[in-house]
Amino acid sequence: MACGAGHAATPAPDLQSRVRAATFEVVVPKPADTGVTYERTPPLELLPYTERNDKFWPVGTAFAIAPDTFVSAGHVLQAALEGMGGAPRLRDASGQTYAIESLLKYSMHKDFVVFKAAARAPQTLETHTSTQLDEPIFAVGNALGEGVVIRDGLLTSMTPEDQDGRWKWLRYSAATSPGNSGGPLLNAAGQVIGVVIGKSPNENLNYALPIEHVLSAGSEAGIDVRVPLRVPVLRDSIVSRYTLAIPLPLTLAEFERQFRERQIALYRAERDRLLREHADELFPRGKAEKLLVSVENAYCPLVIAQAEDRTWEADGTGRDSADLPDNGHVCTRMSAGVNVFNIDRGSSADPKFYADRRVAMDLMMKGLNLTRQFGSEEVKMTSLGNPVSDVEHRDRYGRTWRLAVFALPYLDAHVVVLFLPTPDGYAGALLYAARGNLEVTIDQLRFVSDYFYVSYTGTLPQWQAFLARADLRPAALASVKFSRDSTGLHFHSRRIDFDVPPALFEVSDKSTMDVKMSYALEAGAPTWDIGAIYLNQDENEKTYVAFVRQAKPAEGAGKELNDRWAEMLDSKGAFSPERGHDNDYKKLWRRAAVGAGYRPGGSVDRNASLLYEVMSVTQDARLPRRIDDMQDLLLENVRVKEH
Repeated sequence: MACGAGHAATPAPDLQSRVRAATFEVVVPKPADTGVTYERTPPLELLPYTERNDKFWPVGTAFAIAPDTFVSAGHVLQAALEGMGGAPRLRDASGQTYAIESLLKYSMHKDFVVFKAAARAPQTLETHTSTQLDEPIFAVGNALGEGVVIRDGLLTSMTPEDQDGRWKWLRYSAATSPGNSGGPLLNAAGQVIGVVIGKSPNENLNYALPIEHVLSAGSEAGIDVRVPLRVPVLRDSIVSRYTLAIPLPLTLAEFERQFRERQIALYRAERDRLLREHADELFPRGKAEKLLVSVENAYCPLVIAQAEDRTWEADGTGRDSADLPDNGHVCTRMSAGVNVFNIDRGSSADPKFYADRRVAMDLMMKGLNLTRQFGSEEVKMTSLGNPVSDVEHRDRYGRTWRLAVFALPYLDAHVVVLFLPTPDGYAGALLYAARGNLEVTIDQLRFVSDYFYVSYTGTLPQWQAFLARADLRPAALASVKFSRDSTGLHFHSRRIDFDVPPALFEVSDKSTMDVKMSYALEAGAPTWDIGAIYLNQDENEKTYVAFVRQAKPAEGAGKELNDRWAEMLDSKGAFSPERGHDNDYKKLWRRAAVGAGYRPGGSVDRNASLLYEVMSVTQDARLPRRIDDMQDLLLENVRVKEH
């Protein structure tokens, strides 16, 4: 007797029957397969029986307070909205499902919803607004999605809600599992005293909202919550307050539409507030001196973000690579919390590549290592099928992207991908969007596109095809032209022109060109343009010429860049007229600094604010004199056009 004192006895059979008849599952229809494929036949038999055979996903619980009126937790409804398979439904013990027709009350803060449904509950539950500590209670719900269970415990305490302490949660000791959310918390008489909200992380002291807050609420959908908001590129976040009211009743479809529109509008407004509060340090302002005079290697892309000391940098170090057919490869890395990638399609000339995002995504999947769990087995996915949407996006620098959304039906989630065309394939960024979070995720990727750092590479035929297509090339490369004839290669751009005559080295279809793009300030405005050009005699890159832009660094750009600038002005150190070489003289190079109006044999203008490093490199040279001839000839054929 002592062990049982203070606990509710097992409910009488008639009470159990009434409670079960009044309690329903909230389920979401599973979406149809959209073409996901795997590297081997997936072992579906390792999935639980109900997962293999149930046409719905259980997401929570609801209970009837009138024959056609039901109560659940607000987050249950929110999690069920915007499912790929359709609108959430109620399911009774026999497996029959019913549409949710209209919302009567909703509060995101207090976490409850009241709605009407096409179901007619055979039983309803009475409510009771008076509670006492240590009284016996029953927690009812669709525990673990395996059916309605009733578990006993005690009402242990009443805890103020965290945000403002405007009301108190009921805390209780009855076991509560995922799926219980939205179920009724009952007293010993079987009356509803609360709505089960969730379980505590470590202790069996779980949460319910007192039912009096549901009964006394007005007919509106209220949102009044505070959450942290950040963007990937900034160190700081803000406490964002989402406050709005939507008059009810509304049909579920209309509520979902209005809620989605208001949610994305609130997110954008709060994100813009964050950006306004940090306007003085938002790139290219703040500690951007180093990045604005640097040219980074970003053939596997990077995202510009603030470091711990708030210096702007191209974020990201390690990367993963995978080989593709036709000598291509794909590289992936995390940068500022975003998945970024580069797809080099190699020698493939598939005409569908730039027109069909599935072709590109299937190649990228080889480097993503995206797997699905089947019991203890992980099976790699090889394709996500066709995108469910594919639209154009242009960022602030005139780069034209394709924004494609792919479905992950087994998770009721999406993969959102930005594809930026490059001469040899695509660069881009990727984020995963859980159910109900697609619009915000798309908005986040659009924002990140303005902070994308990428370099371009390709063979000369790939470059010619790329530059000829205005729908692919970015605005910064619109002025770039090059041609080949018997006198060599002739390159023209807004910033610099140069020629590579045959006496320097032979240019062919196997020659490659690497273009490093960089950010800079021109007349106080941020620009994205060519920062460096490397022309390689062939794909081995043993013999090449390079032109690297160097603006005069501010003091805040750091010692390394300022020392380099001094060497450029004085033609000393790395810019001395002497040849550089490796230990066994197999690799030789010479570099010089030139500016606007440069003439061979002339000196560097010490008042210059912009110079170019001009470099010749060769390997396996028969005579060291060869590098001198290359450099002299190159310097005769370069013209810096910007001042």
